[in-house]
Amino acid sequence: LLQHAAFFGQTDVVSLLIGRGAEIAVSDQQGDDAVSDAAGNLSWDTVRVLLRAGASPRHLTTEWGFSPLHLAALLGDAAGVARELARGAAVDAPTRRGMTPLALAAAAPSRAAVRLLVDAGANVNAADEVQQSVSQYAGEGGDLEVVKLLTARGANLAVTGAVGQSLLYDAATAGNLALTELFAARGLSVDGTRFGGATALLEAARGQHAEVVL
Repeated sequence: LLQHAAFFGQTDVVSLLIGRGAEIAVSDQQGDDAVSDAAGNLSWDTVRVLLRAGASPRHLTTEWGFSPLHLAALLGDAAGVARELARGAAVDAPTRRGMTPLALAAAAPSRAAVRLLVDAGANVNAADEVQQSVSQYAGEGGDLEVVKLLTARGANLAVTGAVGQSLLYDAATAGNLALTELFAARGLSVDGTRFGGATALLEAARGQHAEVVL
């Protein structure tokens, strides 16, 4: 049941099951466990819950190419990030999918870890194998101060996602008023659409995010 919930990115269900004593270290016949299933569907919030509960990161290190710095950034562990940087870890080293430590920290989100990485010279405009930028990872993380910090260091906000949507579109769809207002103030169009024609306003209304619509 835990692995099923992890596969579908049901983070709340995963947390509930762990709290009720579910076994974390169970693997299926293919050798996949809850962490690999969640990561395979890019359910990083679920991966964080599992790792913080003691799940093994072995699939992330062997299949995804995560280093100790990547793992620390993924977890928003600023002390771990500082430790790995002090040990000489490459600040912009990508995983096998092209994710940099800064992208992972921005999505966590961890202001302290992001600051450590940008102060160490991390590329604020790095992109992964599907051209998802650090700004987009930060948008997913939803933390206003992280986005402000990256923008102050030169992060490009004029990026689009897989279906042509802007950062403002994603923020409005998620009901994140603070980020929606920031992106609008930085010149992103409130009338922007994704492929198919849906506008940010329409998606915010569909999600019943009245504070964004108004």
